[in-house]
Amino acid sequence: MVIESRQNRQVKELFSLKTNKGRRKLNQYYVEGIKIVFESLKIPDRVTKIFYRDGFGATIDEKKMLDQVEKLNIESITLNSDLFNEMSDTQESQGVLAVVTKENWDLNKLLGEVKEKSTLLILDRIQDPGNMGTIIRTAEAFGVSGIILCKGSVDPYNSKVIRSTMGSVLRMPLVFSNDISLEIELLKNEKFDVLVTSLDANKNLDKMSFDNRNVLVIGNEANGVSEEIQSTSDKLLKIPMIGKSESLNAAIATSIVLYDLQTKVFLSN
Repeated sequence: MVIESRQNRQVKELFSLKTNKGRRKLNQYYVEGIKIVFESLKIPDRVTKIFYRDGFGATIDEKKMLDQVEKLNIESITLNSDLFNEMSDTQESQGVLAVVTKENWDLNKLLGEVKEKSTLLILDRIQDPGNMGTIIRTAEAFGVSGIILCKGSVDPYNSKVIRSTMGSVLRMPLVFSNDISLEIELLKNEKFDVLVTSLDANKNLDKMSFDNRNVLVIGNEANGVSEEIQSTSDKLLKIPMIGKSESLNAAIATSIVLYDLQTKVFLSN
C-alpha cells in the first residue's frame, strides 16, 4: 500500500521529526539516504521504521536494502513521491529514510564506559550545523569516547547536522549538559584534565604534553569558550599559525587539536 495523505498517523509522526520539539517528544530522529540507512541497519534494535518513496527498489543497492530490511523484520512504509519529497531534506533524494531511536546518555553512564586512556569533548554553544556534524565525524575518527553538549548548542539530530556526520551520529555517545560546572567537577574527580584553546595560552599546541585523560572544550563560533568554563581549565593551549588570521573555524580547530592530542596520548611510546 502506498500512503498518500499527510493526515496518516505515521506520516504525522514522521513529519514531526523535522522539528526539535518532535524529536524530543518521540525520542527519535531520522536519517536519509542509502549509505546512512545501511549504517543504521547495523544497529537494528534502534531502527523503528523504514520509509520508502514509491518505486524504490530498482537498483542493486535498493534491492539489497529491501532484502535486509525484510530479514531484520523492520516495519517498512511506502509514501507516494510527492509526500516523500516533501519530507526529504535533499534536492536529489535517494528515496529512503530510517527512523532511529535516540540512545540516551548521561555523564555517569559515559564515565562507566571510558578506559584508562580517554578523550572527551565539550561543545560550548556550537551553533552551526555544519560545524557540529563535522566535529562529531572528526571525533569518531580520532577515537573520542563521547561528546558533552552545553545548553545553546545546535541540536545534533538536526537533519543538516546528521548529513555532515556521515553516520557517526549513530555511534557517538552524546550527553546533553544540564549544569556544565557540575559535570566538569565530576570529570575532574575522574582525573580528566580540562583543555581550553585560548589566545592567552603560554604554550603552543605542538610544545605541550598530555596525561591519559583529557576533555577538550570547543567554544562558540563567535564568542569562544565561556568564562565559566575557562576558569575551570587545567591547561590553556593555542594552535600556532604562521599567517595573519587570528582564529580558525571551530571544526578545523577541533581536527588539529585532536590530531596532536590523540597522537601524543595513544600513539607515543
